[in-house]
Amino acid sequence: SLSLISAILFRSNLLYSIFSGCSLMAWFLTAELIAGLDLNPSVVMYLFVMAPIMCLVLRVSWMTSLTSIVRSRQEQREIAQELSSTVERLEKEERLRKQSEDQLVHAQKMESLGLLAGGIAHDFNNFLLGISALAETLELESNEASTRESAGGIREISQTASNVCRQMLTYSGRSYEPHAPVKIDSLLETMRPLLRAAIPRDVEMVIEIPNSSSFGVLADSAQIQQAILNLVTNSGQAISNRVDELQSGMIEITVARHAGENLETDPSMPVFGNRIETSPYVGISVTDNGVGISAEELPRIFDPYFTKKDTGHGLGLSVTLGIAMTHGGAIRCRSQLGVGTTVEILLPFVGAEDETTHQDHAANSELNCGHILLVDDEPIILDSISRLLESTGCKVTRAENGLEALDILSVNDRFDAILLDYSMPGFNGLETLKEMRQRNILVPVILCSGFMMPEPNSSEKPEAFIQKPYQLAELRNKLSLVSEVFSSSSH
Repeated sequence: SLSLISAILFRSNLLYSIFSGCSLMAWFLTAELIAGLDLNPSVVMYLFVMAPIMCLVLRVSWMTSLTSIVRSRQEQREIAQELSSTVERLEKEERLRKQSEDQLVHAQKMESLGLLAGGIAHDFNNFLLGISALAETLELESNEASTRESAGGIREISQTASNVCRQMLTYSGRSYEPHAPVKIDSLLETMRPLLRAAIPRDVEMVIEIPNSSSFGVLADSAQIQQAILNLVTNSGQAISNRVDELQSGMIEITVARHAGENLETDPSMPVFGNRIETSPYVGISVTDNGVGISAEELPRIFDPYFTKKDTGHGLGLSVTLGIAMTHGGAIRCRSQLGVGTTVEILLPFVGAEDETTHQDHAANSELNCGHILLVDDEPIILDSISRLLESTGCKVTRAENGLEALDILSVNDRFDAILLDYSMPGFNGLETLKEMRQRNILVPVILCSGFMMPEPNSSEKPEAFIQKPYQLAELRNKLSLVSEVFSSSSH
C-alpha cells in the first residue's frame, strides 16, 4: 500500500508539473501574441484554457485516489483486528476444548483405576472382617493369656491392613466416613503445629485466612487434615530437593472462596477430579518455591505410584485427589520447573455452621442384641460374624442373600436387628430393604458394605450404616444406636 501511494504521488506530481508548464507556456505565448508575433490564436487559447483545467482535474483525481487508499488502509486494519480477535477466540476455545478432553481422559483413567482399586479393597475387606471377627471370638472364648495375646495381635494386624484398604477406597472415591460441617479456617489453625512439624525447620510456613469470609464445608475432618498434610509434606520435600540453596524455602497456605464458573477458565491451572459446578467452592491452596514439575509430568502427578522422590511411594497425591472426589470436590494445580508449585483442593461450600460432634453410644457397654438376622453372600462373613455374636450371647439366624432373608422374615419377623450386606447378587441390600418396608416389616436394619454408603431413597434408608471391616466395639455401638432410634420412633 505504501509503494502504491508513493507511485501515485510521484506520477501525479510529474503530470501536475507538466500541465503547470503548459499553463505557463500558454501565458508566455499569449504575451507574445499581444506583442504582435505571428501565432495561431486558437492554439494559444486552447493552452490558455485547458492547461489550468487539466491541473485542477489532476489535483482532484490525486486527492480522490489518496483518500480512497487511506480509507482502504483503515478498512484493512479493521479487518485485521477482527481476524486477530477471531483467531484469539478460536485459540481460547481450542485450549478449553483440549483441557476438557484431557480432563475427561484423566477422569476416565482415574475411574478405571478407582474401580479396580475399589473392587480389590472390597474383597480384601471381606476377608479382613472374617479374620478380625474370628480373632475377637478367640479372645473372648480363650482362657489362656498367650492365646488371647496372639488373637489380639492378629486383630491389630487386620486393623492395620484395613487401613490400607481404606486408603485404596479413598483413592477410588468410594470410602465412607460420616460428614459433618467443618470450618476450614478453624481446622487450619488447629493443624498449625502438626504442619510445622512436617516440614524442614529452615522452611518458612505462612497461613493466610481472610477474616471477612466464612469457609464452611461438609466433610470428614480427619480426611481433610490428611489431604492438607499430604500437600504440605510434598511441598517440604520439593523445597529440600532444590539445587539453589541460597533462596530461602517458603510454603504458603491460603483459603479462599470461588465461584464455580470461574474455576475452569485458567488454562495454566488444570482441574482434576469431579466436574466443577456453578455453586461456590472453598479452595485450600498450598504454594511452595520448590523444584517444580514439568508440563509433561503435571498430568501424571495424581497417578498412583508416580513419584519423583527417591523414598516416596507415589500414593500421597492420588489419595488426596480421592479425598477431594469423595467430598464432591476436585483439585487444580499449577507448576513451573525451578519456580515452584501450587496445588488447590476445591470443596463445595456449605456455610459457616459449627462442626458437630457425635458421641459413641454404649461403646463400652455389654452387648444385649437379642436375635439378629445376618444377611451376607460371603460364607466367611456368615461363619465369623455368627461366631462372634454368639460368643457374646446373641442368637443369630443366617441368610445367604436378600431373597432368602425375605422368605425368613415372611415366616418370622420378630428380630431385634438385621445386619444386611449391600453388595449381593440378585437382590442387593437396598432392594431387599425396600421390599421389607413395602411388606411392613418393621425391624431396625444396619446396612454393611466395604464401599461408601450409597444414596438411598427414603423408603430404602437404613437405621444405620457400618463399613467393613468392623470390630465388636463398633458393632456394639451400632446395635445400641439403632435400638434407641427404633424404639423412640415406634413410640
